[in-house]
Order: sequence, then C-alpha cells, then structure tokens
Amino acid sequence: DPADCETLPGVYQAWRVTTPYRLVGRALMPSGTIVSVNNIRLGGPEIQVIAGIGLDLDAADVGLLADALAKIGCSVIYARDRPFSPGLNAPRDRLQRLEIIREATQNKGFSLMADVANAREVATADALADMFYIDSERVLNRDFLDALGQQPQAILLAKSVSATTE
Repeated sequence: DPADCETLPGVYQAWRVTTPYRLVGRALMPSGTIVSVNNIRLGGPEIQVIAGIGLDLDAADVGLLADALAKIGCSVIYARDRPFSPGLNAPRDRLQRLEIIREATQNKGFSLMADVANAREVATADALADMFYIDSERVLNRDFLDALGQQPQAILLAKSVSATTE
C-alpha cells in the first residue's frame, strides 16, 4: 500500500504504478524521443543500422568488418561483450578490446556504442564510447546507473520484464 511508504522519513508522496513502462511509454510522450549522437539521429523516422562486434575480435578482423559495414550504411558499431568470452573476465582486458574497436572504426564515420559491465568501467569507457548500452540485467544496479548518470553520453537501456513494477 502506498500509504505505508509515505510514513517513511524522506518520502513526500508515494503511488502505485499500474502500467508497465509508464515513464517510457507512448502515453507519456506520444511524439517519441529522438537522441542525437554524432549527428546520427536515433528514434526518428530514419532507419539506422547498428551492428554488433564482439570484444573478442582482433584489430584486423574489426577493420575488415568496419569496411564491410560502412558499405551497407551502418552508422553505429555496438561493441558487445559476449558472456563467457575467454580472456575477457578482467575489466582491463575488456577496456583494451574496446580501445581496439575504437581505433579501428574511428576514421570510418561510425559512432561507438559500448556495453559496459559495471560502475568501475564507466569512467574509462567514457573516453572511448559515444554512447552506452545497458542490458536488462544491469539496468537494476543502482550504483552502476548512478555512475552512468555522471557521464555525458547517451544511454540505451534495454527494456525488460524485470524492470517493470507489475
């Protein structure tokens, strides 16, 4: 009951949310949201191609993929962490791999979207990525979201059933 929460210190008002995704749904903002990242408009009528590249690829493979993706009109490279990738358990290794992708793609006109795993990685990845992708498991980590909120990059949050209040 929301009334029970209103008696807690620091709580001004509480209410029950009855619609999932209330704050991000069309009912709140029917026109939709457009986010610009390096002159690439996400969320508008234009279709943007976003291609995922695993962090376990070497610079030569990333360069070849980037050339092919540029030819088909890709605008965003998603540096995706693959769970259980050998050798990527240490945050330092993951960030070094992200740097390889940044170097191999930066002169080809791509924006780089990074999959960061925790609050410690955010500040370092900030210098490499144009935007961040946060999956449905990490969207519930408050310390992680607070660290992301301190960065200027756009953040793409994955929508999931676990992030609803129903």
